[in-house]
Amino acid sequence: MRGYLPDMILGAVDEGGFVRTKPSIAIFLVLLVSGAALPVLAKDILLGKWSVTITRDDDSPKVGEKEFKDTLNFTGGNFESENFKKQGFDAVAYDEDTRGVQTIAFTAKPKSDKEGELKWTGTAVANEISGDLTWTMKDGTEVKYTFKGSRAEK
Repeated sequence: MRGYLPDMILGAVDEGGFVRTKPSIAIFLVLLVSGAALPVLAKDILLGKWSVTITRDDDSPKVGEKEFKDTLNFTGGNFESENFKKQGFDAVAYDEDTRGVQTIAFTAKPKSDKEGELKWTGTAVANEISGDLTWTMKDGTEVKYTFKGSRAEK
């Protein structure tokens, strides 16, 4: 039957009853479906809990421990550090960059009335996370750290 719309779009039905798709349409559909899913996958990489080790830079002021463990939580659009929450830094909305297919970058800036401001910047790739942390204390002292870790066990 000539002019039948599905035949014109997808191709023709052969003698065995199978639809022969036009290669260009099939490729387009595969690219469309896979491309639409990529931003969702990138965003999902960050969600959940991460176990990290935080290490103070050698040339930073000697404040607190040189190295300590922490758990970072990314839930409902908010970022929270369990260690720094004990010091008055509450959960805060974070910015994210999901342009990478398998990588997501983030920035979070929690504040504490008594302890100052934190700036977390980092990237998550699959089950690994890493980045930098700058703590600007109330007196203006800046302490710089790096952090690295992996997805926390459930």
